[in-house]
Amino acid sequence: MGGNLNRAKLKTQYLRGPTCSMGATNDSKDMHSATKLFLALTLCITFFLTALLAETTIAQGEFIEKEKSLSGNLSIEQADGKNYIVLADNFKARKGPDLKIFLSPQSIDSVNGKTAVKGSILVENLKEIKGGQRYQIPGELDISKYKSLLIHCEKYAVLRGGGALSCKCLLL
Repeated sequence: MGGNLNRAKLKTQYLRGPTCSMGATNDSKDMHSATKLFLALTLCITFFLTALLAETTIAQGEFIEKEKSLSGNLSIEQADGKNYIVLADNFKARKGPDLKIFLSPQSIDSVNGKTAVKGSILVENLKEIKGGQRYQIPGELDISKYKSLLIHCEKYAVLRGGGALSCKCLLL
């Protein structure tokens, strides 16, 4: 009877295939799991940092009306080493001549149609009076020196409105 038991063991072992008798199977599984976890975490961190560095919000604000109808959100974003003014999808301005976008060192509360361009930097003519838009900020400007973003009719010195820029600086 003992011979039959040994034959059954051999048959079972033959069907299962060779086994490692070094006792490392659990350690190997643990090492394999740890390696998978490490690689997954590394990929997640890499994707997060890539997304973070790809486009970063430097400042944001909300338009307030000064002399004419103006509303919506705005932000200044950095992508590919350049800075952009981004007008959100909810941006809306009343139609008018000669509408331009300025970055101003003055606060939105203290500026008016006559003082809007004083010390300000012209970014570009406003392309559309509604909807999301993006404008590249010229040169290597220090954004921290500007307190507001203005929509201004330069021809008639009418300040449509603007938004205070709240810095969202990130330390990396």
